[in-house]
Amino acid sequence: MTTEELQIIEALLLASGDVLTQSKLDVSFDGDSAPQLADGVLQLQKEYEKTGRAFSIEKAAGGFRLSTLPQFAPWIRRMLTRAGKTPLSQAALESLAVIAYKGPATRAEIESIRGVGCAGVIKTLLDKKLVRISGRAKGPGRPLLYAVTDAFLLSFGLNSTADLPKLKEISELMAEESKLDDVVVTTVRDTHGRKTVMNLIPSTDRRLFPVGRLDKETTGILLLTDDGDLAYRLTHPKFRVDKIYEATVDRKLTTAEKSSIASGIDIGEGEIGRAEVVGQEFVAGDVKITLKLRHGKKREVRRILKTVGVQLKHLHRSAFAGITLGDLKAGESRFLTTEETYPLVRSQNNAPSAAAG
Repeated sequence: MTTEELQIIEALLLASGDVLTQSKLDVSFDGDSAPQLADGVLQLQKEYEKTGRAFSIEKAAGGFRLSTLPQFAPWIRRMLTRAGKTPLSQAALESLAVIAYKGPATRAEIESIRGVGCAGVIKTLLDKKLVRISGRAKGPGRPLLYAVTDAFLLSFGLNSTADLPKLKEISELMAEESKLDDVVVTTVRDTHGRKTVMNLIPSTDRRLFPVGRLDKETTGILLLTDDGDLAYRLTHPKFRVDKIYEATVDRKLTTAEKSSIASGIDIGEGEIGRAEVVGQEFVAGDVKITLKLRHGKKREVRRILKTVGVQLKHLHRSAFAGITLGDLKAGESRFLTTEETYPLVRSQNNAPSAAAG
């Protein structure tokens, strides 16, 4: 693919009001032979990672769109909140979920599931273009049918409603969470009332927040700071900060698989996963693989290992930016030493405070 074709695809991604599809790309070339959009997206994604951009390309609503990286969510959320972009109410989310899973659905069907009236909620969802009238149901009165829109798919990062979590999976996850009272989410606060990492650190007047996140199934080190610039330097790919993960798996990686992971492999959704395999060893009948990452994609290690066909049994982050847990046990925290903070702040004018846990 030529440089000009890549530039055209990038320009169309920026200019597109929703998502860019192959059919839109074909129209843009006006009869000329259009390049393959998927191939162009893959090349652009590699370039974005190489240059450390704050955004990537994701697959959504049957096409592709530009999206900011997850680690910048706190800043974007604060900006949108201050700009008056209010989130959906719980009632709206519940009604939206019913329409997404059961739709097209009538208002009576939605109300029978929720147990309360929802005329006002449906109007809000229609106004926000998340729901559309898709026709009328057969039967007395021919009530209106409601279905989700492409705007809904875009808002929730879905390619189609088929990508929604299966109800059985949700039930299993909820049952699992109810049994795991010791699960801690790595956010400042949680709308579901779960324990957060902030409950594990000593009380302080400083407004600490986690640097990045660990998913629910992953254990290991998490840094907290009150310095936004430091958090940016630690999470943005262009600064190439090392994160070391120890993965307990069912077998060793082959030489070819290690080479593919090092050079970068397609992990889906138009993203490239990349890591250095530092070591492999047998431990108690399993294999422990140590990987070094310098990127920050969502669940990147898990997606890499899944792509090469390795069964992951447990994932542990053992080091972040050269800092290790030391003697800390699960749920414990400590302040970083001067020796640990110096490498982190030497390029900044003022040294922030940071804690590890």
